[in-house]
Amino acid sequence: MILIAVEYPLAPEHKYPIPIEEAFSETNYVLNNLEKYDLNIDLNRIVLTGDSAGANIATVLSNKFRFINENLPMLQVLINPPTQYFNMLLPSMIKYASIENFMPRSKMILWHLGIGHVKNIQEDFLIKNYHTLLIDEHFREKLKSYTDVNLIPEAYRDGFGYYESYDKLKDLVYPQKIEDHRNNLDENFKISLKQLFNVDVSPGLADDELLKKQPKTFMIISEQDTRKDEGLIYAQRLSNNGVQVDIALYDNVFHTSFFYPEETNHPMRGDIVSFLKKNL
Repeated sequence: MILIAVEYPLAPEHKYPIPIEEAFSETNYVLNNLEKYDLNIDLNRIVLTGDSAGANIATVLSNKFRFINENLPMLQVLINPPTQYFNMLLPSMIKYASIENFMPRSKMILWHLGIGHVKNIQEDFLIKNYHTLLIDEHFREKLKSYTDVNLIPEAYRDGFGYYESYDKLKDLVYPQKIEDHRNNLDENFKISLKQLFNVDVSPGLADDELLKKQPKTFMIISEQDTRKDEGLIYAQRLSNNGVQVDIALYDNVFHTSFFYPEETNHPMRGDIVSFLKKNL
């Protein structure tokens, strides 16, 4: 097995779409110039994989390779993937928000857009879903259906009270109007936020026709992770569109647990190896 790791430039110094474009162009270049690097790679057995933001990029790259119809991945392995930035108030995001106090996901998302010095009112605008009011109602309703909590299989919701209590919060999840003091935010900021609905940023917002073209997927999900629900929703949307998806959900682990197998006592790495041996 040959591993190619792409050192893509990081935000906020390099805002979207630079990291995506660099990751895609570098990966595509290497795969199209194997002899230059003396690499013996079977182009029919490509696996795209990543953890967290890397998983997001792996998913976007899979879409891009489908678009050009070259170097199509056989498999993708997604570890705790952020798949969408439309609904910032999914049940797991509310339940585990306090875990992210040291580095709120809202701040990292705004960094992705090149906003280096994030203001509290900007974070508030995003984290309370006011950005969903920046698009027309038809598009908004479509994206709401793509991030519907009911897409999460009952097996992953049973026994977790935070899903039951979520129904009572539905009126708060999607605000009906932008309050006056928030409406005074800079128009350039609002324009930047609209990029979050692009499938090159939020691959989980892709239409069904694109999802049907995705490769077999191994999805690793951590219970104590704000991204838990969007990963499960994306996995179910893939499955609904005929893509074979294997899910491994680990209890009592958090977003970056993949890097701490001894401390968190999980078999993620071994499970990935097993999946690759079985499917490659």
